[in-house]
Order: sequence, then structure tokens, then C-alpha cells
Amino acid sequence: MMMAFLISTFVGAAHGQPPLLVSDYPEAFKSNTLIVVGDGFPHGPKGSNSATIDGLSAAWIAVRLAKYYEEPSVVLDTDITRWHERTVDLLDDSHNLIVVGCHWVNVVSYYYLFMMPELVPVYPGNYKGDDPLVWPEFLIRKADGQRLAFWSDVEYKRNDYGLMLAIRDGERNVLILWSYTEYATIAMAKMLENINLASDQGWKLNSEAVLVIWKDAHDDDQVQLDEVTTQPLFERAQETTYSYKQTVPTFTVTATRTVEHILTATATSTYSAVSPWNVVLVLLGVIVAIAVVQVIRRSESAHRHES
Repeated sequence: MMMAFLISTFVGAAHGQPPLLVSDYPEAFKSNTLIVVGDGFPHGPKGSNSATIDGLSAAWIAVRLAKYYEEPSVVLDTDITRWHERTVDLLDDSHNLIVVGCHWVNVVSYYYLFMMPELVPVYPGNYKGDDPLVWPEFLIRKADGQRLAFWSDVEYKRNDYGLMLAIRDGERNVLILWSYTEYATIAMAKMLENINLASDQGWKLNSEAVLVIWKDAHDDDQVQLDEVTTQPLFERAQETTYSYKQTVPTFTVTATRTVEHILTATATSTYSAVSPWNVVLVLLGVIVAIAVVQVIRRSESAHRHES
């Protein structure tokens, strides 16, 4: 494993592409970027669905990027993937990607972690042969096989582990935000939203993979910046000034999402946002449309049972 990792690193450097680091955010995502959220319907190899907080976390990141750079688009993983059983194909081949959610709820995370293992230096594993459809019990660092960030150490609403994974996939940049629960997802989104405070908070991000640790020091079930610490899993020497540099002062986004339930109903939500904070409405529109169809499906199912 050590040799394979060193070879992949050497090959990347030989092609004039040094490893992408988490500290390359936001510069590496200032244009041509999609922020990918898991679909609210059961989907993908595991048949799981994402939580509302994943969409809101994506919105926080999108708003901050759009304030300073070219506005990113927020898309569902089902818009840019297809899958059959355990096999996933990524349909998009041109955008930079910021991927929110673990491999159970976001098919793009699954794609990179388990369909493109040569690109990732750290991946989630378990005692069942690292089966991606079995709940992860730890993270594995390929270079030395070390297991870390054990699920058994996580206490819900008290502490959580997340993984920020930077990947250079050909000519595009990918940043995966993987976590056990929503608390580390929130922590990582807040980190990106406040990346200019990284040095003040002591966040070390000069690595392809950064372990993010959240502990509820204030005992209030809320994620606050001073409760978040980081551990680079590969130390890289790099002088980095974390900041946003304003180049685009305006932000507009229009999103249309149509959800169809065959032979029963169609729910369509269209939102236009001219204020940065209204980007949240775009995602809420998607959630509302999905929720409407879910209610219809449950109602129809109940009617069939009664009949």
C-alpha cells in the first residue's frame, strides 16, 4: 500500500500536478464549480437519502463563494450520476466539485471513495472487509494502513469526526466533506464559510486529507468555530494565507427542480435569487417539492392497503 501511494503521488507530480490540498480552497474552486448534495429520496447503491442540513451546508458554502468569485451551482448527486447495484458512473467530466455528505447519502462521495480508490489517500472502512454498504467504523490511511477516527468514539450531539478530502481528478479539483453525523458536516461547512479565520482558529489544512474533530465544549448542542480542531493526515510544507479575495460583487442564481410521481402528481418549484442569502430558498424549494411527492406516495400507499 505504501508503494502504491508513493507511486500515485510521484505520477501526479511527474505530470506537473502536485497534490491538491485542502488549503487550496477557496482558490481552487473560484470558478466552474458544482456543489453536490445527496438527493432527498432513497437512492444510490445503499438506498439512503440525505438530510436537510446537507443542503443548508451547501448553501452556506455557495453563498460565501458567490460573494467573492463566480457563483457555483448547487446540484443533486442524482443529476450527475447513474448507478447499477454497487457500480457508480459520474456523468459530469468538466466541473470542479465540492461534495457534501458521506458515501451512503451522496453517490459522488461513493464514486470517488470506492470506484476511484487510486485517487484517495484515506477512505472509510469497517470490520466487514471495508464493505461500502456496511456502516463505516473507522477511517483508513492507505500509506501505512493506520485506522483512526473510530465510530465507537463518537457520541451523538457531543462529538463527531469529519474528513476533508482534496482530490485532483485530471484537470478538475474535488473537495469531499465526509462525516459520521450532521455535526461534523456543519463544522466543515462553517470552516469553509469562515476560511479567512483558519489561522486565527489554528486550523491546519495543508494536506490532501484533514481530519476534523468537533467537541461540544460549550455543552449547547451547537457547532461553534472554537469547538473545531483539525489534524492533517499528511503534513505538507506550504505557506498559506487563508482568505477570500473579492472579484465578483454580485450573485444571481436560478434553479428549477421538477419532481414527478408517475400517474399521480407533479410538483415543480422554481426560485430566483438576487440576494446571496436567498440561495437557501433554492434548496428549500427542492426539499419542498420532494416532500410533497413523498406525502403523495405515502397517501397512495395507505389507500392501496385500505383497498
